Amino acid sequence: MLPLIVLALSGCGLFKAVEDFKTTIGNLTNPVVVQGVILELSMPEDALLQAAVLDAGLQPGLTATLFVADASNASELDQAVAGASVTLQGVAAAEGDPGVFSIWPTDGLVYRAGETWRVGITTPDGQSEGSLSVELPSPAPVLIPEEHPPGEPMQLDLTGLGFDSVLAYVFDSTGEITWTNQPDTALEVFDLTQSVDGVQSFEIPGAAFPDESIYAVAVAGMVHSRTDDLEGVNTFLSNLMAGQLNMYPVFTSPGLTAVGQILDIPEPEDPRLSTALQRADLSPGTAATVFLADALADVPTLEEAAMPGGTVTLLTEEAIDLLDEGDGYYTLSPEVGVTWETGATWTIDVANGPASGALQAVLPDAPELLVPEQHRANTELVVDLTGQLFQSAVLFVVDADGEIVFSNEPETIDELADIIAQPLPLGPVAIPAKTFPRPGLYGVALAAYEHAPTDGFTGLNPELSALLSGRMVVAPLPVVP
Repeated sequence: MLPLIVLALSGCGLFKAVEDFKTTIGNLTNPVVVQGVILELSMPEDALLQAAVLDAGLQPGLTATLFVADASNASELDQAVAGASVTLQGVAAAEGDPGVFSIWPTDGLVYRAGETWRVGITTPDGQSEGSLSVELPSPAPVLIPEEHPPGEPMQLDLTGLGFDSVLAYVFDSTGEITWTNQPDTALEVFDLTQSVDGVQSFEIPGAAFPDESIYAVAVAGMVHSRTDDLEGVNTFLSNLMAGQLNMYPVFTSPGLTAVGQILDIPEPEDPRLSTALQRADLSPGTAATVFLADALADVPTLEEAAMPGGTVTLLTEEAIDLLDEGDGYYTLSPEVGVTWETGATWTIDVANGPASGALQAVLPDAPELLVPEQHRANTELVVDLTGQLFQSAVLFVVDADGEIVFSNEPETIDELADIIAQPLPLGPVAIPAKTFPRPGLYGVALAAYEHAPTDGFTGLNPELSALLSGRMVVAPLPVVP
């Protein structure tokens, strides 16, 4: 009986092999193709990176893009299948373009590294069902240099990290994508999944960093599904990949940052205002303030990146050193006696340790300030600055005792940096009624600034550095009952 038993076992083995072969051939020729990308983006802690995310219009959280096609080879992957039912972890994906299905952060899925996630598909006729699975990886622990030469490629080392491919994005300081290898079609996803031995290194081309600037580099190490993770779909053309994006700031310009302000306050024409302005620390003369910071410091604000202990020198017809006040601020007092000359070009040299740079500005003329001959107490005053060719302006109201009762001056260097980054056309400024609680003589002061073009700066971070120069005009405002 032994030979019969052996023959019976051999026959069973042969039958199973034939069935497995038929299954393999069937999977390879199955016309239902699904290509998918699952991507998680967490809001970074770095303030610069947060700004990049918002400027780029990105949504932190989990997104997925799934392509469904009817194809027997890669050249047919553009043959979209519209109307299919597609789910990710049981959550229905919304169809946008025919055959393109999406999951958004608002759908509520939470990415957890180590979990295995499943995509399910039912064809439009309901006759065919399939699925793809992939294990969600942790972020790729790649080393991204904080400083990088503009125009040069960036090499990333992923040796031994176990990723199958890389998705990467580079954003400039306005949120525009300067380069990405993001796949936008089923064929592009297919091409990205053709790595056999995994990815050990990755190059971001030099074109991603065209200028001296600040960039945000986002990198995700991607894991692909395996053949055993696919059911009821074409196993050669289908794939599901997943990964987590990490973002890193990259500077192709110097870290030394200088924000400067030069302001000239002429003696008021109305002598009644002189004492009040002096009491309000708005003494006549030319003053300057420069703030130094390190843009490469790993802190969320410029204020925290302050660079005290440097040197700042104003170059007019002579060289005048500004006083180091500490906390990164350097000042020039009106008492020094520097004379303002409209149209003159002034330079400010800055240095801190081995880093040095310079700012340059052409001094503008005074703005025009129109206020009424008198104003009623406890009513709003509107000062219209429309049409004046300045990039920013600050209004002060001083009462007869020298107290500043109104000001729209930025209170921190970071608030000033925001104004510099996004200057708005000057328009009407409403001064609230509570500014004028009682009758008397008030002074309305307007300081209007031109922002020097950064192409006149050297050795400084061009994105964050700035030099504002302007003159102040003061008008009396009698307030009546």
